[in-house]
Amino acid sequence: MRLKHVSERRDAPLELFPELDTRLTRFTMSTASRITLATTLSSAIGIVIFVHYAQKSEKSVSVPSSYSSTVHADPLKAMHAGVLRDMEQQKVKRERLADFEMQKQLEEEYRKIQTVHDSSQPDTAT
Repeated sequence: MRLKHVSERRDAPLELFPELDTRLTRFTMSTASRITLATTLSSAIGIVIFVHYAQKSEKSVSVPSSYSSTVHADPLKAMHAGVLRDMEQQKVKRERLADFEMQKQLEEEYRKIQTVHDSSQPDTAT
């Protein structure tokens, strides 16, 4: 009877190194783990792709012609025009807030000078 060489036998490494068997079984993954890993990886890749295309579409958004006629050709100019728009909106908001504060001060001054009757409340003095 011929003895097989150690490399010809399938379980040879396990016979020679029994501690290897416990290390190999420790690194096998269950089906649930594989599904979780695959789902997580595909979700992460999907999010990265979505953000990439969202940024591309934001750069190609048309900008009103009042800002620049060459904005459509250069995405950086389009983004800069967006910043300019935001600054303009903030300026308008600050102006409206200043007008509101001025109106509030005028109202307080007029209330000191005049007696103001709230017309929404029924008159109970009669």
